[in-house]
Amino acid sequence: MPLACYRVTARVVAETPLHIGSGRRTGVIKRTLPFIPGSFLRGAIGVSIIKSVCKKDEPLKVHEDCEFFEECEYANLYGEEFGKASRIFFRYAYPVHLACGGVYLPAPKTMFRCENPQCGKLYDSIAPPVRCEVDGCGMPLKPVRGFVCAGCGNVAEAPVPVSRVVLTALDRRYRSAAQIPTPEGGGKAGTLHALDVIG
Repeated sequence: MPLACYRVTARVVAETPLHIGSGRRTGVIKRTLPFIPGSFLRGAIGVSIIKSVCKKDEPLKVHEDCEFFEECEYANLYGEEFGKASRIFFRYAYPVHLACGGVYLPAPKTMFRCENPQCGKLYDSIAPPVRCEVDGCGMPLKPVRGFVCAGCGNVAEAPVPVSRVVLTALDRRYRSAAQIPTPEGGGKAGTLHALDVIG
């Protein structure tokens, strides 16, 4: 039986600041990912498909109970939820390097950079040298963390601008930051929330 596959490519543009949660935190700061995982895209597009093709006024929580289940486009594409093979796959959406139009991909674990900022020579090898081989440098190498542009080879620790939104609740009575009792009952804690966003 012949297999027909379609590849759909799209560009996602964030019109407002975007937080892509991963569960990572540093204190009260909720970190964001600099790319969109395929599972996020899969969920967003799945909801859009349900909204556009569902013959019911309100989508059911248990799709198998629907009388239109056999001809449902959502069930046919997203089959793994129903014990069928899924027919749709999503890759991660990585940021575009605006200077060259290439895509920033995670740096490979085999990529190392000279610690000397004036040299900065890159080595992509399973067994890199212990020290930089540039004449007159000889500095040690360190692993590259971040992203590499597939178009021009530019290396960036953060390929997209990340801002931080910080909120706190106010206590109008005392005209100060609100405090809530701690579960232990030994004192009060603040209500500071910080969220990293792209854009």
